[in-house]
Amino acid sequence: MHAWLINCLDCLGYSAFDTQLWLLRYSTGLIGLISLATGMGWILIA
Repeated sequence: MHAWLINCLDCLGYSAFDTQLWLLRYSTGLIGLISLATGMGWILIA
């Protein structure tokens, strides 16, 4: 049962999960960069 579940995850959902994880990392990095740039902008303005 357990091995079957892992197989099922492998063939069905793992690539989708991987893509979601990548998107999450990418968007988090993007948000971090934007907030960093905004902070730098505020420092430059001030």
